[in-house]
This record gives sequence, structure tokens and C-alpha cells, in this order.
Amino acid sequence: MFKALIRVHFSEWDYNSHWGGHDSPTALLATENEINDVSRVVAEESGMSPGLDLLGLEFSDDPFPDVGKGIGVYAGHGAEGRPNMPLEAIKGREASSLKQLKRNLETVNASELESSFQREIESLVQPCSAEIRRGETFYRARIGYECTEQVHSISFDATPRLVPYANVDLGAPPPPLASAGWLNRQGVS
Repeated sequence: MFKALIRVHFSEWDYNSHWGGHDSPTALLATENEINDVSRVVAEESGMSPGLDLLGLEFSDDPFPDVGKGIGVYAGHGAEGRPNMPLEAIKGREASSLKQLKRNLETVNASELESSFQREIESLVQPCSAEIRRGETFYRARIGYECTEQVHSISFDATPRLVPYANVDLGAPPPPLASAGWLNRQGVS
């Protein structure tokens, strides 16, 4: 999920040190920005951010996935070893079909283009649609983590490791912890 948010909101030169950005995409999550409320990630009392370690693992895992098998946050290199152009934030790009529609509107009446534009919209909406059956239960993402573990090794890294919720514990938070959201009121799990 964070890879997708990074790709939508940030260009590669914001988070890739080869292009002058931060050392890692996770550094973007340690500062206040469009996708992050930093007070919920960094522990106030210590200034430590153990949650960022988990995200760091997500970003380092397969940075160049095959098409349809993950979200790439780095452009990488082409077949001849030359670097590809850095990835631009998706929110800053305009779809080629929209550009074509604008060009067509300069010479053709909008009513004549309406059916083709309708087909274009339908092709974008269909993959996002889902059937919701009566009585289905929805949960918001569980906030927090189950416990903190200290990894004992020869390494000098004493960073605590957070163990995320899993299986049945991943469901709805207990009512006292439930905050207001799109599907729930305060205190409703």
C-alpha cells in the first residue's frame, strides 16, 4: 500500500539518492506530507521510529517487480545497462487518452465524442468495481502492532522490532480504540 502511495504522490528524485533525493522512500514517511501524519509513526518519547524498519523491508523487497506482480518504486536500468528515466509522480501526469480527447475537442463537437469517452470511463471503472453481498462485514485496517521484540544478535543495532497483528487479531480494533472513520463512528469497532 505504501509503495502505491509513494508512486502516486512522489517522483523518484524525491526519494532516490542517485537523483538527489532521500536515501530511501521510507525517509518520506518520517516527515509530515500528503500521506503521513508523522505523530502516528514516530514515538514521541524517544524519537525512534521502529515502524519505519518494517516499511524499509517492504521497499527493499523486489524493487523491480515484473509487470502485474507488484509496484516498482525505482526505474532501474534498461537492457543495455543505461539508467531509465526516473519515475514521475503519477498524480502529476495526464493520461494519454485525456490528452487525445482534448485534441479532438478542438475540431469535433463534444456530442460526437461522448460515446467513445463513455467507453473510456467504463474501462477505467470496471476493474475497480466489486460485488458486495448483503450481510458482509467490513473492518478498517487495525492500527498499531501486537508487541515489540528485541532482537539479540552480535549486531550493534538495538532497534526494537514491531510484530504486526496477524490472522484473527488483524480484524477490527477493540471498541475503545476505534476512532471515527468512513465506515464507523468513534468507539464502534
